[in-house]
Amino acid sequence: MMAILSGTSLVGCTDENANNKEEAYSYQSKQQLTFPDFVHTSRIPHASDAYAYAVDHTEELSFIPCYCQCGSIDHKSVRDCFIREHDGDKVTFNEHGSGCGICVDIVLNTKVGLDEGKSLDKVRQEIDDTIGEGKEPTITPYPPKNL
Repeated sequence: MMAILSGTSLVGCTDENANNKEEAYSYQSKQQLTFPDFVHTSRIPHASDAYAYAVDHTEELSFIPCYCQCGSIDHKSVRDCFIREHDGDKVTFNEHGSGCGICVDIVLNTKVGLDEGKSLDKVRQEIDDTIGEGKEPTITPYPPKNL
């Protein structure tokens, strides 16, 4: 079983971030990546770590569902809670993840599982079984066998 890292998953989405503001912040070049203020001022522990991981792991996170009820705002995976667009060196961030402990926990648990050498499919199953228990997931495709 996967341990919930930050312990914030019961917090869920907070304040205005639960509404998934569609304001996007774009930055050029991952080497000079600067996060928007909402990442640095988040009251959710380790939100900046989740954003940093999301930038470099958008493909993997697109196969991990979110359980904060963000499917109602058209999110398809936990990736959408942090990254609106990722096109080459241009990243457009979504503010939603900065106010949601569930989203942050899912990303950080994905990181831990993959760092431990687990397959993406196994990581997803553990998240489904722990964080997702009794909650409605986003409509997220399963990862291909090669990830």
